[in-house]
Amino acid sequence: MRIGKDKLMHAGMCCLLVIFFAAFRAWDPLRRIIFVTIIIGGAKEIYDMTHEGHDAEWADLVADFIGAVLGELIVACILHW
Repeated sequence: MRIGKDKLMHAGMCCLLVIFFAAFRAWDPLRRIIFVTIIIGGAKEIYDMTHEGHDAEWADLVADFIGAVLGELIVACILHW
């Protein structure tokens, strides 16, 4: 699988969303990852499935998950410095 611009955008956006929610101390890390990956990422994929000209892919959810985990790692590094 080639990592394209779309997957990088998915990962980057989820990374930023996790950092945003962490800044407001919303939920614990696991719940933030689940919320961003399943609820927000899943909603985006449902939108893509139901609208012409958009493609839904499981790989997008994987990229969302990777971005969310990366965001949590960044938050953990900042908090422990």
